[in-house]
Amino acid sequence: MAIETEKKTPYGVNATYWRIDEVHIFHGRGNAEVVLFGYPNMNARLNSMVPIARRNVMIEDIPAAESGRSAIYPAIKLDPEWEDAIDA
Repeated sequence: MAIETEKKTPYGVNATYWRIDEVHIFHGRGNAEVVLFGYPNMNARLNSMVPIARRNVMIEDIPAAESGRSAIYPAIKLDPEWEDAIDA
């Protein structure tokens, strides 16, 4: 599971394939931080290449964060920076 959307990186290659690497739930604050790793494309990820980007996204949906990746990706796409992402 992942999402696809094009984001610039400082390496001159855009990251288009984004996969959740970490989720940090902050019950006291009522939100969660999701760490996404970006790859040039899905094949780069499938070939175990090193990610070329990392982005942190805050989500307000703790039940989604606790439910697993399939519930987190839709919550990420509520963020305006990620609203154009498609499921991969």
